[in-house]
Amino acid sequence: MSADADHIGSATADLMANITDELHDISLRPVGHGGYSEIYTGVWRSTFGSMKVAIKVIRAAPRPRSTNELPRVLRREIAVWKRLLHPNIHFLCGFYEGFGSVPALVSPWYENGDINDYVRLRTADPNIGLMKLKLFADVVTGLEFLHKHHIVHGDIKGGNVLVSSTGVARLCDFGLSRLLLEHSQSTTSTGGNGTVRWMAPELLLVDGAHHSYESDIWACGCLFIEVWSNVLPYHDKANNHQVLIALSRHEPPARPDDMPNIVWSLVQSCCVSETAGRASPSSLLDIIHVSLTMERVGKMVQLNHLPNVVESKLLAEIATSLREADAHGVADLYELSDIELATAVVHYYLVWAVSRSGLFQNPLFEWCLARINIYHLLVPTEQYVVEPVTLAELRPFARLIAQVSPGLAKRLMTKFAKSTMPFVIVV
Repeated sequence: MSADADHIGSATADLMANITDELHDISLRPVGHGGYSEIYTGVWRSTFGSMKVAIKVIRAAPRPRSTNELPRVLRREIAVWKRLLHPNIHFLCGFYEGFGSVPALVSPWYENGDINDYVRLRTADPNIGLMKLKLFADVVTGLEFLHKHHIVHGDIKGGNVLVSSTGVARLCDFGLSRLLLEHSQSTTSTGGNGTVRWMAPELLLVDGAHHSYESDIWACGCLFIEVWSNVLPYHDKANNHQVLIALSRHEPPARPDDMPNIVWSLVQSCCVSETAGRASPSSLLDIIHVSLTMERVGKMVQLNHLPNVVESKLLAEIATSLREADAHGVADLYELSDIELATAVVHYYLVWAVSRSGLFQNPLFEWCLARINIYHLLVPTEQYVVEPVTLAELRPFARLIAQVSPGLAKRLMTKFAKSTMPFVIVV
């Protein structure tokens, strides 16, 4: 969706939801199909401008003796959804009447398609990991907005996350699954077209269970698997029947081979059998922000190769230091320049390391803190005996220091990298 379309969305949010007379050039045949819908295209011409739109025609049959209930409820819900304006929520233009008794949902057309389409076309991008994590942040931010407005999405999966022309992920079809389940003969909640693979276990195991904030979080974890690794959740299960058996045993989805630890921690925070143990959107965002930062820090430390044991240990410690720091201060680190990012990360890591080892018990970290001038540290003049540090052990940390000051990194290696006996440092 273009900036012009965003402007039209904001300008028309409070206008009448029925825009049937404002739609033109509707395609003769559907251009896409969903589990309970067909998608047509058209042009919406409002007083604020024109734009291409998608027209979602609901094909679910109403429940017996409630033929008129579904159209009435859907019109009411569309009027509410239309007023939900947020950068990570798919804007709803209104509804169109002309494809039967059930009103069709009208929304901006996204050339980028859904999140899976968008990512698959960019697999060769060297920053694909960073891109995926930013999309995850968009999804969770949108979900947090819905939950704050007391709306359960009910059908989070890749097909229901669209990507704008500026690369921003936006949730769509929120609330629609619940509405269709209550007022039609739709089975989208229980297995049609693979939706069962995103389904939280309590929806299967607890009598009368409904989609909830917590089941949305479970589905988010499944979405992370789907997008990061380009496999379905429960990819090790051949069919939905096997998935249902796994859910009945409270088995979480399996970890794909290519999923790094920090992304897997996101999935684990979501796919917890007990609903009370699942993360909140805000805590997920904290993890994602650290992951975004670590995606860049990893490239500084690893130099475009898989991390060895020493590098993995350092990166794990840095990630821990960021998670234990003030969440607000860490949130936007990934957007800084290389030198600003490295300086901030070194600051958080060194202060954490010194506090963990006891004040003044690690002269290597104290020395760095004092010379980078990012932390007021009163260094005593007495002597300390330091265990030897090999070149291989110190080199990953020196690479990170080099992002702040190449000269300081060389001095660090010269002063501390030894492979012989313990030695004395005079500070």
